[in-house]
Amino acid sequence: MTGAGGGHEVDAAFSDLNMLVLPGGRERTEQEYADLFDSAGLHLSRIIDTGTRFSILEAFAHERA
Repeated sequence: MTGAGGGHEVDAAFSDLNMLVLPGGRERTEQEYADLFDSAGLHLSRIIDTGTRFSILEAFAHERA
């Protein structure tokens, strides 16, 4: 059953649930993403709000000295 919002809240809740039950799945803060990207040699430059339940994380490779 969906509400007047077209079911967006229900979809988001199921997406969160699926993410959390998959092996290693969890919610991350911006700092946790920055640390994760850093460990992969990337710099998290910004997080773009798409107006949906998804965000875009923009990252660049660290410059080598």
